[in-house]
Amino acid sequence: MNFFTCKVCNTYTARNVTSLIKHTKSKHSLDSQHYYDTYLKKQNEGSCVVCNNTTKFLNANIGYRETCCHTCGGILHRRKLKNNTEKYQTFIDKVKENLKQKHANRTPEEEKKYRQKIGNTMKRNNSLLSKEVRKEKFGWLNKLSPTDKKNFIDNVLTKTGAHNWWKTATTEEKENIYSKRAKTYRLKTTRDVRNSFKQYRAEVDYLTRLTYRKYKDSINPLKLKRGFSKGLYHIDHKYSVSEGFKNNIPCEVIACRYNLQMLEHNTNISKHSKCIISQQELLNLYEQCKT
Repeated sequence: MNFFTCKVCNTYTARNVTSLIKHTKSKHSLDSQHYYDTYLKKQNEGSCVVCNNTTKFLNANIGYRETCCHTCGGILHRRKLKNNTEKYQTFIDKVKENLKQKHANRTPEEEKKYRQKIGNTMKRNNSLLSKEVRKEKFGWLNKLSPTDKKNFIDNVLTKTGAHNWWKTATTEEKENIYSKRAKTYRLKTTRDVRNSFKQYRAEVDYLTRLTYRKYKDSINPLKLKRGFSKGLYHIDHKYSVSEGFKNNIPCEVIACRYNLQMLEHNTNISKHSKCIISQQELLNLYEQCKT
């Protein structure tokens, strides 16, 4: 039988830790955690083995928890299971089966919320990473040596696939791609959702970028530098987006080239939703744009 001697007075001996703690409380005014921390605590005990956060003290018999929370406990459990291949495979199969059943029993709305929650968590976690860590984690091209990276870009990336096609594509073929993208965007957006200003604005912005790319020389002939600082310029809509939304004007009309102009940053901010041209003038200009 093991006996436990009080390390404070070295005179009292107990048959178990419980009796020893009763003695330290009554004779030395030491609670169980204080006595454990002073005389029994092991090195690194009290820190989570997964994340190094402080763990909870249980009692003088057991000491501190190995992990700080349920999440870290699950991680530690999996680590231990990996040491036993058979048990770990059984565990993986069981988790897969449980997930399949959960997905099968979810309604479409619940499934959408679940995927959005996962996506938001991933975005939040990735936003906390440094630029170097993100490059290492996601930028596989950055893992190559400078020489291999340059060879890949010169010999593979720019000479195959979309990069190569875009260099040789005709203006008509490029315009066809632009129109398909715009059509796909509109098809993905339901009629009810499009009634919201946020979605309306998003589609106008997308079509505006396509228009500006196509007619850049006529919209910005002076090659004014764009940006959001003083002295830089914005692409402005002569007939404002908010008025177009209020009057149910199609997005492609608001984004046509005759409705776009370059406006200095501060001037555009102070302009707000004011219109330089009338609705009828805009529709007339759009007819010119189509011809």
